[in-house]
Amino acid sequence: MKKARISAGLSAYRQIQLTIKQNLNKSTLSKACDIPYTTIDGWYKKGYAGLKLTTLRKLSNFFGTTLDFWANDMPSQE
Repeated sequence: MKKARISAGLSAYRQIQLTIKQNLNKSTLSKACDIPYTTIDGWYKKGYAGLKLTTLRKLSNFFGTTLDFWANDMPSQE
C-alpha cells in the first residue's frame, strides 16, 4: 500500500513565517518535529511536491495549526 502524499503545492511563505515566529532553523525544526533534516532541507531546495500526509500532521501538531493551513497556497491576511 502506498503512503498518502499531498500533491497540492505548499507555500514556502507559511513555513518561513512560522519558523521565524518560533526562532527555529532547519536542524531545530527537524529535531522538534521528528522529521528528517534531509526532508526539511529538500523543501528549501526543491519545494513541497509530494509531501507526505504524516509529515503534514507532524508540522500541524508542532505549530498548532490545521492541515488546511499547510495545504493553502495563499498567505493568510493577519
